[in-house]
Amino acid sequence: MASGDFEDFTWKFYKDESMTKCRLDFSEIMHYTRVTTMLKCWTSERLLEIEATTLSHSYGHLPKIVIITHAFAEERVNDLIYFLENDLTENMRNITTRTLINFLDFSALEHKELYLNHLNDIYRKSTVNKNTRGLPVFQDVLIFGSILERFMNEWNEHEQLLYYPIMLWWKITNVIPLRPMEFCAINRNCLSQESESFYITVPRKKQKATMKLVEIVDKLEITHEIYSMVQDYINLTNSFGESETLISYAAYSESINDIQKNLNFNTRRFHYGNLDRLLLSFYKRIVREKYGYEDLEQVRPGDTRHFAFCSMMLQGFNALTIARIGGHRSIESQYHYQQHMQYFADSKVYYLSRLFRYEKIKGLNVISNIELEHVRLNFLKDRTRFDHLKEMDIGYCTDPNMNCESDLCQFCTKWWISREDFKIHEADIRAQTAIKEKNITDRIAFMKKLRNEMEYDLIDNTYSPSDQDTIAREAKLLQGDIIDLAKFRSFNEFESETES
Repeated sequence: MASGDFEDFTWKFYKDESMTKCRLDFSEIMHYTRVTTMLKCWTSERLLEIEATTLSHSYGHLPKIVIITHAFAEERVNDLIYFLENDLTENMRNITTRTLINFLDFSALEHKELYLNHLNDIYRKSTVNKNTRGLPVFQDVLIFGSILERFMNEWNEHEQLLYYPIMLWWKITNVIPLRPMEFCAINRNCLSQESESFYITVPRKKQKATMKLVEIVDKLEITHEIYSMVQDYINLTNSFGESETLISYAAYSESINDIQKNLNFNTRRFHYGNLDRLLLSFYKRIVREKYGYEDLEQVRPGDTRHFAFCSMMLQGFNALTIARIGGHRSIESQYHYQQHMQYFADSKVYYLSRLFRYEKIKGLNVISNIELEHVRLNFLKDRTRFDHLKEMDIGYCTDPNMNCESDLCQFCTKWWISREDFKIHEADIRAQTAIKEKNITDRIAFMKKLRNEMEYDLIDNTYSPSDQDTIAREAKLLQGDIIDLAKFRSFNEFESETES
């Protein structure tokens, strides 16, 4: 039970009618009107997700921090750093830093990206945080994506109505790096079309660039597939009445019956707590009970933002473009996402190696709906099956035109070697795997360096064409290394299986 209106500066929460459980006090910062309002809005959202006692514990130092930083003024960031590193215990510093990151991520403060950049550095260095879970195992992420693809082709009417938001979250936020709260807040009337291009408007306040701050855009191009899915969901849920958000809370509330409902104060808006509970339900009812994956590590609502950032980085997008799409006001804010580039590259190698082997896991095709040319493993073919064989340093080329797919023959699908020759050259062949692995690591490091050192004109939204060409070239070479390594790993794994 709670007492207090939104406009009040003290909110009280009770165990029963006679005993105060806890309270949240905004009175110390009431003269910082804008920040206080944001803090109240954030608090209201958090109270839909966690207990008031839990929130009051992490909330404790926030009013003092607002005062210390003069409502997060640009020139006061060092005062916050000093306070966190010198005035708090290690455990409380970790709790307060995590809470601040959550609030600032939610807020619309002018200098929030500057603060977030420093706070993320502090949080990563924390010894308390060393064992904190990072991104989920990429094999589990790939399987989850495949489950979604299969499920969408098999769902019944009730499942479609209930879990369509999960499909939209997955499709949209893997391409556009939205925060979970941003996804939930997408307006119902978000789609537009200009000629042959399709767009979605996201809930960000458009802001012009300055000498130090990146321009924020709220209208982003999407594929026709995503456009059609969003329109399909809108048509599916229109009968449930008016909805301010793309995701209809009324449709969600009507169809959910397997988990505890959380009643929204505003029943025309879908919020983060609803998404979180819906994802938990999907893992319980669909991933585990329907498809039998008991031990699959769960993807969290915010993980896809990391996936989208990493994907853009590996594709060769520069930091300014990534910042504008990702909703960052500073170039530096995205740098902490770069630590996951190796993870994402490894996941692509794993994905492609499964693809080349047509691997199926528990009946689910990991390559889902991707159309492929039928590639056969030539390893088991007899020499007489080939019309053309040209001897190379190791093995043979089966293509008379020698249209090479790689700088190393063994990474080319046109390469063939007999089992006998493979045994002779096995050590040399397998050594190439280490070379490709090092190439991938080195290229990622080089791309990070290029991206971080590029000069940008934030006001004119321009950057060096030659630097961008270099990043794009490295990205293309990186993709080639990833494909080569995946081919060779699939070859080695297949050969090992045939031996056993």
